[in-house]
Amino acid sequence: MKHRLLALALALALCLGLCALPVAAASFSDVTDARTGRNVEILRLMGVLEGDGQGRFRPDEGLTRAQFCKMCVVLMGKRGDSARYAARTIFPDVRASHWAAPFVNFAAASGETAFIHGMPDGTFAPESPITFGQAATILMRLLGYEDKDAGGLWPEGYLKLAEGSGVSQDLNLGGGDAITRAQAAQLFVNTLYAKTKSGSLYYENLGMLGEETVLLRVDGTNGRLYTED
Repeated sequence: MKHRLLALALALALCLGLCALPVAAASFSDVTDARTGRNVEILRLMGVLEGDGQGRFRPDEGLTRAQFCKMCVVLMGKRGDSARYAARTIFPDVRASHWAAPFVNFAAASGETAFIHGMPDGTFAPESPITFGQAATILMRLLGYEDKDAGGLWPEGYLKLAEGSGVSQDLNLGGGDAITRAQAAQLFVNTLYAKTKSGSLYYENLGMLGEETVLLRVDGTNGRLYTED
């Protein structure tokens, strides 16, 4: 629960402009760009992304569909909820033994949590690079948009929605282009600021911050948040 509370406390601080961290405060030695440094710190503190265990983020490396799916589930604050989907098999290439099975199965489950639909042949292709068109589609679905809102042309319809909502801001990519880890970080931070289909800001709908805790202060020097609990 504390991790979930801290996550939206950070989003709230971000919205209020309290967490504009300098590059020097970044936790990864290979992040030198100011914008990427800020994006990475926000998502690291939310638990959405991790480094390679050696102090590096590897911003220019690619991201797989499974990795992107996990990031989405954590962004939603549903990491714990996804655990009960671990034993299910929705896609033949994501068995229960696959590390991403809880996240992929949760994301593909029926109901409002379904924001991935898999490939045309019924597989998920977890190790394939996530493309800009696929990433934009998934994130717009997190914002409440459906295929009918994007029209019949994919991925152009979703890319247009992403552009209009600000999700694709500062990114100049084609729908079929593979995205890097740094570009994915930009997409996720843009999504935090974006409005949902219903008109509210996405971070306001994460449901992680309530009367249980109070944000006391943000220390931009070491990238820490201090809450009442």
